[in-house]
Amino acid sequence: MVKRQKEKQYESAREHRHNTSIRNGSLQKRGSAGSVRRLPFDCCSLTLNPFTRPVCNRDGIMFETNAILPHLLKHGTDPVLGGEMTSSDLITLEMDKDETNSNTNNGIKWQCPVLNKPFSNHSRIVAIIQNTPNSGTLTANVYSYEAVEELNFKAKNYTDLISGLKFSKATDVLVLQDPNNDELNRKRDINNFYHYKTMRTDHLEKRKSNQDKDNNSNNNSSNSNGDIRYSVTAARIMEQVSKQKRAALASSKKSAESKKRKEEQVKQNKVGDTIDQQKSITDKNNAAATVTTDAISGIYMTSGKCSASLTSSVMTIQSNNDIRNATSEERIQATIAQMRKMKKNTKNKESSKGVGCVQLHTTLGKITCEVYGYIAPKTCMNFIGLVDKGYYNGSAFHRSIKNFMIQGGKPKKTPLGGEGKKKTSGESLWGGSFEDEFDNRLSHDGKGILSMANSGPNTNRSQFFITFNSCAHLDRKHTVFGRVIGTESMEILTCMEQMPTDNKDRPKQEISIVKAEVLVNPVTEAQEAERLRIEERAELTKGVEWKSAIGGSGSKDSVSSGVSVSNSSKIAVGGEVGKRATNSSAVSSRNNGDVAEMSIMTIGKYLPKKCLQPNIIGSSDDSALKKKKKSKRHRAEMETDVVGVHAATAHRLPPPPKKTVYKDFGGW
Repeated sequence: MVKRQKEKQYESAREHRHNTSIRNGSLQKRGSAGSVRRLPFDCCSLTLNPFTRPVCNRDGIMFETNAILPHLLKHGTDPVLGGEMTSSDLITLEMDKDETNSNTNNGIKWQCPVLNKPFSNHSRIVAIIQNTPNSGTLTANVYSYEAVEELNFKAKNYTDLISGLKFSKATDVLVLQDPNNDELNRKRDINNFYHYKTMRTDHLEKRKSNQDKDNNSNNNSSNSNGDIRYSVTAARIMEQVSKQKRAALASSKKSAESKKRKEEQVKQNKVGDTIDQQKSITDKNNAAATVTTDAISGIYMTSGKCSASLTSSVMTIQSNNDIRNATSEERIQATIAQMRKMKKNTKNKESSKGVGCVQLHTTLGKITCEVYGYIAPKTCMNFIGLVDKGYYNGSAFHRSIKNFMIQGGKPKKTPLGGEGKKKTSGESLWGGSFEDEFDNRLSHDGKGILSMANSGPNTNRSQFFITFNSCAHLDRKHTVFGRVIGTESMEILTCMEQMPTDNKDRPKQEISIVKAEVLVNPVTEAQEAERLRIEERAELTKGVEWKSAIGGSGSKDSVSSGVSVSNSSKIAVGGEVGKRATNSSAVSSRNNGDVAEMSIMTIGKYLPKKCLQPNIIGSSDDSALKKKKKSKRHRAEMETDVVGVHAATAHRLPPPPKKTVYKDFGGW
């Protein structure tokens, strides 16, 4: 008696595939097993027809040579996956034909050259790349997986079975077909082909557009040809409706135009305000740029136009050496010098003494920090300037290590370029990086130390860190410029330390700086002190007239470089008259400010200091001599200078060497 079909003790291949798909969950994703349209083995993935000259890429997807090359020249994309692809990515497949079945109506049959077993849609097929030296194109021999597994993998014989060339199992073996490889089957599914999807979407869009065009043409033709005929009353009503629509359109256009005019007026007003602001800013910058070098450092530095025009055929001839303006770096150094002196300023009780105060409003609470501008002035100037600029607003603490430190100050990412367009560690207040400022008075001792993060010596930018514990190994490697003050700030710092982090030391819950503000700013105080010092110096040197070394006189702003030479500066050298001149000078003022005492550098060692004394306008020589009591030492210096001049006028040659006198050594 035959058993019933339901009582059989086995399952068919279709049932097995269906059950495995249910267990893997792939049946629910695809809807049904019949929805998968896997491409047959011997068909091109572009034309979907059987190939005669097969090639493939590194993913094991095969194409027809005559079809894929024009596609790559025109589009340059992978027709299956949609990525970039060139002809150099193709690998030529050397496949063996089944000569016995090649002349049948079914076309070319491919087989394994070792086992002579024909390939089907259910066989496992691999290709081994041939590493031929000095070859421009890549080729690969195609085998069945059984032959390669038995003769190569199990025997550990990694040489090609036909060519005898060595290959690597990891990089040179390509899987062309494997029914059990879900990833490869998904790639070979026709529904997932990139060019198939784009063709379908383009076809649907064209179809919709054609339908819309047909509908519009039908409507227009019906109205224009008079297919719809109205009665007299209906025509009158339709005319009134059309008039109302036209009036509504005209009113909407007028309202839109009025809105545009108002917006343009508002924009023009804003532009005018911004222009006025820019003018005020440029005026301030120009006023700051007119500070000369002698006002900052007391050293006269010329622009060099006079000497350049003397040797250049392009520049116009300059007769005056103008004193050049101070650079931004020189002004910064002058402000730094003022900040270093602020600790010793005991006269002004309201002075900050070079100590600033900054408050960071974080997502966990407020952290108050004091910065020591008199010890690390440039670092404090950078930090306070970035805080005042709003640079840290919205930035996050991107690194936190328990019992060590928490780091922040990295610029926030912006969607349209700017600071976050590239991965950067930030910029300083002046752009780029600046040098370290080490001092033994500040070290990484204890909790709450505020220090600069860097990537090596003299690479300070905008990032900083706050310590959770003493870090003596960071001394003289990172610039310490402040510390956290207050018990509440320390408690918030403890909460930050206890926050969990991921494997890259980033806090799992973002800790960011909502707002940073400056409570006490020693930088502006130092800049104001420097401005007052420059004004006082300008008042002291206001009525001073200078004598140049060549007998001329010049003002404070320019030093004359004429060619006339006074009689006192002519020096005889071998019967000729030599002329010497100078353009450099220096200014020094007394502390009490009563008399501006000027001293100009001499030329060589032959001109006396007496001829280089300045003439003070409005005061006679007698009054100046009475105010200035000359000491014996000063008189001696003047006498030696005059003697040196008289000796120099006789001859310019060095004195002859002294004769050697030999003593009597007979008593030895």
